[in-house]
Amino acid sequence: MSGGADELYVVDEADTPTVVERILDHWQTDTLAVLGEDADCGPAVRQLMRLGVLAPLRAVRKVQRYALAWLGQPLPGLADAFDQHASADLQRVDADADADLRVLVRHGLGWEQALTRYRDQMPASPHLLLDLSYHHTLALGPYVVPGQSACVYCLGNRVLRRWGDAAVPTLPA
Repeated sequence: MSGGADELYVVDEADTPTVVERILDHWQTDTLAVLGEDADCGPAVRQLMRLGVLAPLRAVRKVQRYALAWLGQPLPGLADAFDQHASADLQRVDADADADLRVLVRHGLGWEQALTRYRDQMPASPHLLLDLSYHHTLALGPYVVPGQSACVYCLGNRVLRRWGDAAVPTLPA
């Protein structure tokens, strides 16, 4: 089980594809409790929960309000496109303080400039990167829970070290 480049778990208790499939099926239907005392799956489920890898769906806070924040120039029409898909369950709000999640959009800036802005903001609430600064690729992630997962700054520095700061197109394809 991978938690990204900084976290790798070996869960010896999940020793067959059948165990893994059963755990996934029960997680998707929010019935993990059923496996707690299961002879085959119980040890793996308990280990994954201790590691914080698995959580019952009802224990995860549902995102109902999100805010867009820009690492670069706002992309005309993007907020409107998000609004077209709004529903009673998910609404865009203008104030970061009212949002369950911040969607950080990198557009029109290289990584070094974007990371400077990110460091200046350093969101203390959960946030998700939407990267539109490549001519052919939309990248989504990482999803960051401050204090619990790697942040956008970690990702950006790895990208810079590995590939450098590529030229940024005016508009993504």
